[in-house]
Amino acid sequence: MAAGSAAVISTLVANPLELVKTRMQAALHPSAAASRSLRYTALTLSTTSGNTREAWRGHSGAAASSSMHPSPAYRSALDGLLRIARNEGPGVLWRGTDLSLLVAVPMVAMYFPLYDSLLQRCQNAGVEAAPFVAGAMARTATAFVIQPLELFRVRVQGGPGAAAHTSYPQQLAQVVRQIHSEGQGKGLLKLRGLWRGMGVTLAKDVPFAAGYWTLMEPLRALLLQQRSQETLPRTQVVWANATAGFAAAAIAAGVTTPLDVAKTHVQTAPSPKGMAQSFREIRARGGVRALFTGAGPRSVRAGCAYAILMSSYEAFKSMELRAHLHPQQ
Repeated sequence: MAAGSAAVISTLVANPLELVKTRMQAALHPSAAASRSLRYTALTLSTTSGNTREAWRGHSGAAASSSMHPSPAYRSALDGLLRIARNEGPGVLWRGTDLSLLVAVPMVAMYFPLYDSLLQRCQNAGVEAAPFVAGAMARTATAFVIQPLELFRVRVQGGPGAAAHTSYPQQLAQVVRQIHSEGQGKGLLKLRGLWRGMGVTLAKDVPFAAGYWTLMEPLRALLLQQRSQETLPRTQVVWANATAGFAAAAIAAGVTTPLDVAKTHVQTAPSPKGMAQSFREIRARGGVRALFTGAGPRSVRAGCAYAILMSSYEAFKSMELRAHLHPQQ
């Protein structure tokens, strides 16, 4: 309950930056299909705003430009937010929030409690660098469960798109059909494509998680002055978790941005490709700088999301614990 509630709050705040980041990274894809996907995404996301014609015109131009130049569709996170709000309507920034919640709620609901459990086990066993180990293990386990939902989100928001009138269940069925047609083998074996990019996902998320918790725990302990959270005022606990969460997540996200770019590249590709090939194609089109496309919105989004996640998670967890210990109050 605590993890799920925290996921909902953070997703509502961070979804606009996630949309901008996905579009910026998808614009790097060299294939015509991926370039077209920007137009499909613009149509899908702008239908409810009633500004379809301008969205098509603006994003078809952006897609055409991205197919000829290595620069992303937006110059910065702020530029992306302003252009989307101006051309497609402010509501579009939260269009697709249900997709983000589809991934975020089950992920956080599994990830945070699993980390807490593994951290306690590692500490009891005397494992050195317990946050590093527990974070890496928890994120690995969570990634295998969530990967099909994440692939669906990326394909709808930044990959080969669907018509504007189709519902998300229809788009999900379309993505599954695409994965099945692209897969190798027979029967259900073809659906192994639902875990396409799993290696890249682990290569991105596991270092992020390990780095995040390695930074988070000492920062939080420092801000809490090495005292237990149960003995401190709730406002101090919330502030310490929010501050430490933002700093740790922003740093870890910035460092691992090239892996996130490669992951988006792999998942929006019309045919399977590996991480090494994705890195080569991205560097060939835009150099090393292209590998850090979306670093700004990614770092800010991660910082805001984890600040909200950590403070909300600890607050809700404290409330649940208090309700359990004092049910009559």
